[in-house]
Amino acid sequence: MGRIGIVFLVNFYWTLMVGGSGIGIGLPDVEIGRKVVPFMPVVVFLAYDNVDSLERTLTSFEESVLGFRKFHSYVSVDSGGDVDGIRTAVEKREWVRDLWIYNRSKDDEDYHLPAPHTSRFYITRHYRSVFQRAFGNDTMYTHAILFEDDFLFAPDVLGYFESTWWLLDADPTLFCISAWNDNGIPRFATNSTILRRTDIFPGLGWMMKRSLWQHQLSKSWPIVATSGWDHWIRLPEQMKGRSCIFPEVSRIFHFWSKGTNVARSEYEKIFSKIVLQQSAVVDYGNLEYLIDEYYHREIAEAVREAKRVRHVAHLPRASTPFKSQSKSLALLYKREEYYGTVAKRLGIIPQPRGSYKGVTILRDGETYILLVDVRKCPFLSPEEKLSPASNVTFVAGDLNQSCNVACGKNKATCSSAELEFANDCAKLKEYFPCEGGCGEIGIPRMHPGADAEDE
Repeated sequence: MGRIGIVFLVNFYWTLMVGGSGIGIGLPDVEIGRKVVPFMPVVVFLAYDNVDSLERTLTSFEESVLGFRKFHSYVSVDSGGDVDGIRTAVEKREWVRDLWIYNRSKDDEDYHLPAPHTSRFYITRHYRSVFQRAFGNDTMYTHAILFEDDFLFAPDVLGYFESTWWLLDADPTLFCISAWNDNGIPRFATNSTILRRTDIFPGLGWMMKRSLWQHQLSKSWPIVATSGWDHWIRLPEQMKGRSCIFPEVSRIFHFWSKGTNVARSEYEKIFSKIVLQQSAVVDYGNLEYLIDEYYHREIAEAVREAKRVRHVAHLPRASTPFKSQSKSLALLYKREEYYGTVAKRLGIIPQPRGSYKGVTILRDGETYILLVDVRKCPFLSPEEKLSPASNVTFVAGDLNQSCNVACGKNKATCSSAELEFANDCAKLKEYFPCEGGCGEIGIPRMHPGADAEDE
């Protein structure tokens, strides 16, 4: 799992004027090949009605983060929240350039949807409003860094983005840079210079390019995502096979405030234990190992060479110190086993987050634990990889019809294990119309044969 050194032209220099825009941010341009790429980021904090939470977040930012005044920072508030309270918190800080207000009533009028809407509707639209402002025709910002109103910050959180932003231009297979590690509990988060790739969008303190919004997301941003805007982004239709960069040691800490997707019990089990980096990393070393061509090759080699662990019981429990003579151990698992056995034993988040090509990497001291999904990982041998059976046929059931009944009509037996291969938007669209898009609720549209209550 060593880093790969590749000769790659990357020269930093400092500038006070970028591209003639007149915005003096004092951040580095990067020369990639013969193309000089500017870095003019905007930092946005999204808020609603928790003034105390926002106060804590902004205080952490101004007291902990090195070089924060170099960045243009804004706070955006949903008009349905405590606008006056949020404005008071913002006006006390001269480094916040302005308060943006997302006007939710305009969305109510534009989409003619019956009130009340769910909070996910407004959160989804609030994010769209932020992107429209950050990347509007009257701005020259090249990147947006998105924070929420319940974060604490590492001293080098902005330095982390400064050190990694150029990767988004150097590698078209990258979607974002994230400051968050879903599996960053003390046992697995000790080296602050190690960064990794994941093809599952991490959210929680992330940076994206202007072009990503202009050329893709602005054209498909949902009216409301079924289970949240971040879940919508994780769908293959948005990620398009791309990855995000994230650190082994998180640069933000998500302190709990009542939210849409995080229950108190889940927070106390997992999120409260995430390690926050306490000092500034000056040098991350050569980051070219994160370029997909080289990273892919390294992970493939690591999976092939790792010693196989045949059962999760052979891994140590969350509270057990782990010593192994093997440099890398690979536990091959099925997704349906992850929550009840793998994650629980290791004390990590119950979804396989932070994975790349079906491989989740955990570093326990000097040993790497590779959690390998036997359905998704392309680096396994044919004998180890689980593929659909040759005699499997996918059948579309009727509304509220069970798998057993649907298969029985076709004189077949339902297999839950094989059904996992249909748990994919592209596969589902082969059998269902999905008028509103995959994972998205759009304005209700009827399709032939549907009852109104089915929509």
